[in-house]
Amino acid sequence: MKFWDNHTHNYLCNHAKGTVEEYVISAIEKNLCEIGLSDHFPMHLISKEANVEQWAMRMEQFPKYIASCQQVQKKYQDKIIVKVASEVDFTPKSFSNYKIALEPFLDDLDYIIGSVHVIDIDGVGERAVDSPDSFSLMEEVGSNIIYKKYYETNIKMVKTGFYNIVGHCDLPKKFGILPNEEIWEYTLKFLDAVEESDMAIEINHAGFCKPVATQYPDDKIIHEVINRNIPITFGSDAHESRYVGYGFEETYNKLMKYCKKQTSQLVFAKFNKRNIYFQ
Repeated sequence: MKFWDNHTHNYLCNHAKGTVEEYVISAIEKNLCEIGLSDHFPMHLISKEANVEQWAMRMEQFPKYIASCQQVQKKYQDKIIVKVASEVDFTPKSFSNYKIALEPFLDDLDYIIGSVHVIDIDGVGERAVDSPDSFSLMEEVGSNIIYKKYYETNIKMVKTGFYNIVGHCDLPKKFGILPNEEIWEYTLKFLDAVEESDMAIEINHAGFCKPVATQYPDDKIIHEVINRNIPITFGSDAHESRYVGYGFEETYNKLMKYCKKQTSQLVFAKFNKRNIYFQ
C-alpha cells in the first residue's frame, strides 16, 4: 500500500527544520503517493497569556507560505500529489476572528487540521497543554481537569463544522501523564461529535518522539474510531523532513489486526478543496 502524510511542518513555524520542498522530496524518496503541507496558521489571535504566538509564522508570512506550497505542488506534480493545507488552532474565544483571517485563503486550502493546543482553565486562564510547563500545570490543577477541558474544547471545535481533520486528539498525554477511566466518558462524547461530523481523525506519529512514546490517539481510542467507522488519516506531524511517513507501515499493520478482531473495515479519508473522499 502506498501511504500519504497529511501533517507536516517546516521552518516557518519556528520550531521545525527544512523547507516545504525538502518535505516533498522526502515523501517522494519514501514512495508516498501524497504529501500534505500543513504548517501552523499564525497564532497571534490566541490570548497572549497562553504564550504560543512564537510557535507559528507571522500573518504576513502566510501568503508566502501558500505560494511556496503551490510552487512545489506544480514542480513535482508528475511525481507526487501535493496538498496545500494548514494546522489551525481552535479556542472558543478566538474562533470567530480565525474564520475572518482565513477567509482570503480558503480557496487555496485542500484541508484544515483543527487542533487544540490551548485550553481555558477556570481560575488559571488560557494555557498550552503541550508546552514544557504543562507537566507542572497538571500537578497544579489536576490531570482530570486538563483532560476534561481539553475534550470539551475539542467537541466545540468539531461542532463548528469548519475544520476537516482532528489533530492529535489526546495531546495532553505528551509528557506521559495518561488519563484515568473517569475521562473515558468525555472521550466518547468527543467521538460522538466527530461521528456526526464530516471530519476525519488523524493517527499522529509525533508522539513516538515524545516522552509518551506512542501515537496520538492511544490504542483504546483507535479501537473505538474503527468500530464507529470514523474516517482515519495518517499524519507524521514531521518537524524534520526525515520523519515524513515515519512508522506508517507498522501502524497500518496494527490497524488491520484490529479490524480482523473487530470484523470492521478501515475508512481512510482524503481531502480535496476541503471536500472529503474515501480510499
